[in-house]
Amino acid sequence: MRLDEETLELLVTNFIMADSYRNENPEIDATNVFSISTLAYDPDAQVKWKFEKNKAPMNKDMFYGKAVHEFLQSRFQKMGYVSEMKLHYVIPFDWGIDKLQNIVLIGHVDLWHPFDGTLIEIKSSLWSDKITDYMVRQVGTYAGILKQMNKPVSQVFVLKINSKINIHLLTDEEISNSLTEIENRAISVANHLKTLIQLGQLEPISESEAVMKNLNRDTT
Repeated sequence: MRLDEETLELLVTNFIMADSYRNENPEIDATNVFSISTLAYDPDAQVKWKFEKNKAPMNKDMFYGKAVHEFLQSRFQKMGYVSEMKLHYVIPFDWGIDKLQNIVLIGHVDLWHPFDGTLIEIKSSLWSDKITDYMVRQVGTYAGILKQMNKPVSQVFVLKINSKINIHLLTDEEISNSLTEIENRAISVANHLKTLIQLGQLEPISESEAVMKNLNRDTT
């Protein structure tokens, strides 16, 4: 294919902005399905997600983050690590309507070694090299879920890359507290959404409806 400036710009933009998250997780738009990373960062953002369906604008952080993740994951895979392993975690919850069953949390482990149990959560930023509480909370939750699945978990790291490399090794207490905090946040968000449904301000979407909607979006 012969490229011109306009075609090349469109091609690169599509590479960066492809909604791979919804492609890989078509159930994410269901009312009862929450993202662990979003809950770890800001529970209010999870509520807003159920109303706002537009993609975020392209930015340097998005491009940089994808590039760093894919580069490091490709290297660690050669060492036996599994990348982007998807987790499902169910929390019992009564929505009061048949089409919604429980709370379903989904997440993706950046890197996990299935034999020695090492977890690595990769974070990158053009602006800061600080490792924040939400990063610890996110990977701590992943580790807690894997432990409940009887999967090996030994060392759990946050790896933050900016102008330098920062690393945080989680304690057992941080792992235990992370999963508990995310469970509490998920239930709080679910109660908020349940109230909005009861007030007629939110139309509930089941997991099957969300999957069909996103599959149809991909084929149109």
